[in-house]
Amino acid sequence: MRIDQNIAVLRKFDIEVYFDLGLLNIVVNLMGISQENMSDSWMGLYVTELSKCLSFPIEPLGKNLFPIAKECYMTLRNFNFLKNDYDVGGALS
Repeated sequence: MRIDQNIAVLRKFDIEVYFDLGLLNIVVNLMGISQENMSDSWMGLYVTELSKCLSFPIEPLGKNLFPIAKECYMTLRNFNFLKNDYDVGGALS
């Protein structure tokens, strides 16, 4: 989230940032999400959740982002579990 904040600031000054840190892949791997479950819907939710950090002030250590980062994680995790339950014949199907 801190990186997204910094990129947004650079873009305000018309500095376009063209690099890929592979953060999405890191998040996907840490959350244990398979490539099959990384749908466009999940990625859209990921981007939406990350954009929430833009309304927070930039702080040196980014501790003010911890609550929203936890909320983001829970939202993405719950979306993945619900998707698995519907797609694979789990409890919700």
